[in-house]
Amino acid sequence: MGKKRRTSATGTPTAKQMHSEMQRMAAEARARGDRVQLIAALKGLAELCDRLEDWAGARAAAEELVALAASDAPMWTILADARRNLGDLPGAAQAYGQAAALAPDAAMLRRNYAEALIKLGRLGEATLQLDVAERLEPASAFQALRWAELAKARGDRVEARRWAEETLRRQPGLEEALVMLREDA
Repeated sequence: MGKKRRTSATGTPTAKQMHSEMQRMAAEARARGDRVQLIAALKGLAELCDRLEDWAGARAAAEELVALAASDAPMWTILADARRNLGDLPGAAQAYGQAAALAPDAAMLRRNYAEALIKLGRLGEATLQLDVAERLEPASAFQALRWAELAKARGDRVEARRWAEETLRRQPGLEEALVMLREDA
C-alpha cells in the first residue's frame, strides 16, 4: 500500500513537501540529462527557498542555474539576496550587478547593489548606482536611506543625518533610519 502524503489543513502540500518534491524533480532531470526540466525545477526550488528564507538552498539552486546559463534578472536577485544573507558581500555585489545589468530600470536592484557596494567600501560605484536609482524612483524612502548610508560611510555625519530624516519624512517609523539617528545622537 502506498505511503499517504501529508498536506496542510487546506489539503495543499506543505512548503517542506514542495521543497522535497522540487529537489526530487531536479535530481531526476539531472540524472536524465533533461536540461529543460532541470531548469524548471531549479527555478521553482530557488523561488521557494527564497520565500522560505532558506538562503543556502536558494544560493545552491540559483548558482546551478547560473552555471547552466539559464539565469535572468529575478534569479540573479535571488542569488544576490541569498549571498548577502549568508554574509558573502562580494558575491552579493557581483550578483546584484548582473541583475541590474539585465533589468536596468529596476530601481530597487540598483539600491540593493549600492548597499552592497557601500558595505564593501566601493563608494564611487555606489554613488553611480544611486544616481541611476534616483532618476528611476526619486521619492523612495529606501533611496533616501541609501544616500544616508553612503554619507555615513564617507564620514559626513551632517549629510547622513539629513538623509536619515528625509527617509523618515518619506516613510515614518522606518527602523533603519531610526537606528541611524539614534547612533548619531
